[in-house]
Amino acid sequence: MEKNNVEFNKQKALINAEDIAFAARIIRKNVFIVVAFVTIAAVAGFLYTYKMVDIYAAQTQVQLNNKETGYSQEINQGIGFPWWTDYYKDYADEINIVKSHDLVARAVNKLDLNVSYYITGRLRTTEIYENLPFKIMVKNVSPSFYETPMFVKINNPTYIELKYKFNGVERVDKIKYNEVFSNEVFIIKATAPNITQQSAKQLEEINYYVVFHDKVTLTNKFKNSITASVTGSSTIMSIIVRDEIPQRAVTFLDTLTLLYTENTLETKYQISDNTLRYIDKQLEEVTGVLTGIEDNLENYKSSKSILDLDEQEKDYFTKLSVYDGQSTELNLKLGTIDALEKYIVENKDPVLLPPSVYVLNDDAFLTKSVNELYTMQISRINQMYSTNEGNEALKITDGKMDRVKTNLLTYLVNLRKALIGARGRVQKQIGTYENNIKTIPKKERDILNIQRKLQVNEKMYLFLLEKRANTIITKAGLVPETKIVEVARNIGVVAPDKKQIMTYFIGVAAILSLIIVFLRVMFFDKIESVDELKLATHRPIIAEIQQAKETLSSYLVVNSNPKAPVTESFRTFRTNLEYLINQEKKSKVILITSYNPGEGKTFCSLNLSTMLAKAGKKVLVVEMDMHRPKIHKGLNVLSDVGISNYLSGQLPIEAVIKSTSIENMSTIVCGPIPPNASELILSNRMQELIAYAKENYDYLILDTPPIGLITDGIVLMKYTDANIFVLNTGYSNKRSVENAEEIFKINNIEKVSYILNGVNRNNTRNYNGAYGYFYGYGYSYVYGYSYSAGYASDENKKPWYKKLLGA
Repeated sequence: MEKNNVEFNKQKALINAEDIAFAARIIRKNVFIVVAFVTIAAVAGFLYTYKMVDIYAAQTQVQLNNKETGYSQEINQGIGFPWWTDYYKDYADEINIVKSHDLVARAVNKLDLNVSYYITGRLRTTEIYENLPFKIMVKNVSPSFYETPMFVKINNPTYIELKYKFNGVERVDKIKYNEVFSNEVFIIKATAPNITQQSAKQLEEINYYVVFHDKVTLTNKFKNSITASVTGSSTIMSIIVRDEIPQRAVTFLDTLTLLYTENTLETKYQISDNTLRYIDKQLEEVTGVLTGIEDNLENYKSSKSILDLDEQEKDYFTKLSVYDGQSTELNLKLGTIDALEKYIVENKDPVLLPPSVYVLNDDAFLTKSVNELYTMQISRINQMYSTNEGNEALKITDGKMDRVKTNLLTYLVNLRKALIGARGRVQKQIGTYENNIKTIPKKERDILNIQRKLQVNEKMYLFLLEKRANTIITKAGLVPETKIVEVARNIGVVAPDKKQIMTYFIGVAAILSLIIVFLRVMFFDKIESVDELKLATHRPIIAEIQQAKETLSSYLVVNSNPKAPVTESFRTFRTNLEYLINQEKKSKVILITSYNPGEGKTFCSLNLSTMLAKAGKKVLVVEMDMHRPKIHKGLNVLSDVGISNYLSGQLPIEAVIKSTSIENMSTIVCGPIPPNASELILSNRMQELIAYAKENYDYLILDTPPIGLITDGIVLMKYTDANIFVLNTGYSNKRSVENAEEIFKINNIEKVSYILNGVNRNNTRNYNGAYGYFYGYGYSYVYGYSYSAGYASDENKKPWYKKLLGA
């Protein structure tokens, strides 16, 4: 009852000891992968970011609508130029002006930035701007030489050495300081005012190089580095320039903002000058017109006797002008309707609207309908890019367009009738007033027209004189519309974000390492200890064979190294095997196999046989792996005759048994490799061999092929007292065990025990030479001997980090 409660509580717990042990095992086996990936990524990220060039930024602030310009703005409005008042309300335009190619080019030319200087270090290259020991001035550079590095060597106080490649040919020029040197590549002059013999020797170790830039490339570079913005309703524009050198960014930004401010003032001067020229020209024309009208009026009055018109006659002229204007407007609208109707019926290009439609923009229904039709036509064109004629979506759009066109045409017919009626009424009024005017004498009609022209031109003349005076006053008081409120200053490194890049490197490495760990756990998680093997099977685990360098030189490690830890593993194997098999049997048949090749089944077969022989047991080890035989190599015997000769009936059993160098141990090797090894095992002679071995030997050890590839071992298991399945920590994983268990289940094989081969000493269950193995069909028993002398010296003391990791 108590045991059942313990089991129930174990199942009920969310996390039990097995879960913790499993998690600890996963961490222990894979933590090095995560640590290695993260460490390598951190080092790579550091080197990558170290070589990256820091990008600095300089910032300045400019006030747009300078309040000091208020007085001149009032005068501007007074002279008829109200747009000056709102000159900077479109801040987007001002941002574009600051970033304009022309303005940036002026700043670049003013600073003379066409030569860049660099120093090449061991890991990275650094650009320098100030405190240079030399300076190079260049012009007429060949276009193909722009952006090409030219290496500079300073080792003499009288000349500078230039090394470069042009058109694939390497050149070296020695140029004297302060003298002009020219060739087909460039015209150049180098200066070094403070150079001395001693300083030249010191500078000889520094690797300089220069690069020449053409103005267009340099302008585009700085143009792309400019960011300008105005926040909300503020009148302050913030300008930022990014550059590899902070002082150059500050200098360039100061120059750019100064040129921008001057540019706004130049624009005002230009507008004022243009305005004055326009006014002067108009005054000249108006003066000439006035002189001619006055002379004409004086001559007309002196030559003819003129009577004054009464008020009614003057009213006739005024109303006649009004009705003439109305008639013209109605004719224009009728023409618009005709053009629009033609457009709707005959138009083949759905993208364009007739300009005349805008004459009737005061008609809300007409404007709305035409815009709707236009939108549908554009939609149909867009649909044609993704669909074909006859598509359902196109049919729906065509139907909507037809309905809109029908409504428009109906509306235009009615509108035309209304406009024609209105035009008829206006024409009737015009006819009436024309008849009334005919009653006025011709002399009075002529003089009236002359006086009207004189009055209009006199008003224009006075207006222009006033505007000219105001413009001159305004020009005298012009101030820039912009004002620098914060000079350029360095705001530090803005790119690259090295911390983010390092985080990216480490994050990606961590993710990759976790993916690899997941794949290892799910698909490649090798079994490395008995505890891990116990989680994969319920069958007995009768031994674990340690890794040993001795196995590289000899198959029979228990014979050549009797005191090695691996030999102790086989002693324990022998002891546990005796408990596993019924001791009442006179002779025991043991089959040793594996799932995959290379797991050490032949190694285990030979060393187990040797250990049994050393214990005084007569042992016959038979090489049943006739596909890849190895026993003859391990025992150093000839494989001229063997089991293949016997099973094929060529030789009797006594003729194929060979003695070995190990007392009490005989062997039957493979012999000639047969083409039908699996069929030979099925013969009756195999049963006779088993019977013969039981009569003459204490142990018959059968070394069989891997059951994962060949079924020979499965066939032979019906003769055996114990089946030993060898797993190797370098190859076997949980899936190998699952596949083997599936084979055992299908063939109803029960007498199977496991050996774990190649176990790392740190993963063994022995401490100071004590060995313990768990065995049993679902139960745990401890079998084995303890050895406390002579073997602990072979164990290397664990370092602290392995203890920390539980390795």
